[in-house]
Amino acid sequence: MTGSLARVEKKNPLFIIGGFFKGIAVDFIEGDAFVKLSALIMGAGFFRRKQIIKGIIMTLFQAVIIFFAGTFATHYLSRFGTLGTVRFESVFNPETMRNEFNDFDNSFQILLYSIVSIVVLLVAVIVYLRNIRNVRALEILARSGRHVPTFIEDVRSISDKRFHVTLLSLPCLGIVLFTVIPLIVMITVAFTNYDQQNMPPANLFT
Repeated sequence: MTGSLARVEKKNPLFIIGGFFKGIAVDFIEGDAFVKLSALIMGAGFFRRKQIIKGIIMTLFQAVIIFFAGTFATHYLSRFGTLGTVRFESVFNPETMRNEFNDFDNSFQILLYSIVSIVVLLVAVIVYLRNIRNVRALEILARSGRHVPTFIEDVRSISDKRFHVTLLSLPCLGIVLFTVIPLIVMITVAFTNYDQQNMPPANLFT
């Protein structure tokens, strides 16, 4: 009975998520200085194990995410609660003989890009946490005297031992981009007052 209960718990999503975060905490606490430094600079642990290219890739990834979070994500997430406050206005300019538009808010664009930002940031957090685990695994390999794989060997494993992951990556990315995100957006729109009277860009909805 106890064994059956344990198997059920292991299949429980909360148990899996809890185990993942527990593993991160253990790796961070028991890891060396470079594992801990990887929590600040993602490529630090890879540089220590002489995986220079992977270290550069992870550091660049971190820099891109920080830039994304500080510019694009902040710009839209800061207005996610209201979905915009500046209404569309058009004024005819007699000098240019053209209609001029103000810098208005597009509620649907704010909603869409906010959800995209949330998804990207969640993925970035998962990669960030997995990075700590990967660096810790390399430390364990090095301490036990076993071979630490090079970048070339890692690339080869993508088309060999982990080919199933490579094969499914693009389909999974397509499902997220063209199915999951649009579905979340449509569900979120259902909780707004979007209708013919509140249709962007001419009008805002909340």
